[in-house]
Amino acid sequence: MFRNPFPIIYVKDLASCVDFYCRVLGFGHIRQWPAAPETPSYVFLKLGDAALGLTLYEAAEEHVEKNILLNANKQFELCLYTDNVDLACERLELQGARMLVPPVTKPWGQRVAYFEDPEGNVIHLSGKG
Repeated sequence: MFRNPFPIIYVKDLASCVDFYCRVLGFGHIRQWPAAPETPSYVFLKLGDAALGLTLYEAAEEHVEKNILLNANKQFELCLYTDNVDLACERLELQGARMLVPPVTKPWGQRVAYFEDPEGNVIHLSGKG
């Protein structure tokens, strides 16, 4: 049901972090959102088979939900792709997982939802409806 997990790290200076991960560590810049501007709020990087997302704190607060991530002093979320976000949410809730944000379709076209693990770490589900 789930595939391609990767962390999304919240950062204050996205340009510096992208430069560090790409120039210093050798990650490749795969895509960003918004796609056109020189000042994206999210960048997706890859190094071999590993992937990493970098997003501005402000963007995380805007696109997830105020108070869930930032006021809980979270530094990252784990993203899991799934073919059907709504079905995955139903299955996780039946297994007792705590939903933080119900499924919603974002401006960039992905359907997302947020859960937490037993320690309160954020799990981000992403995919189609």
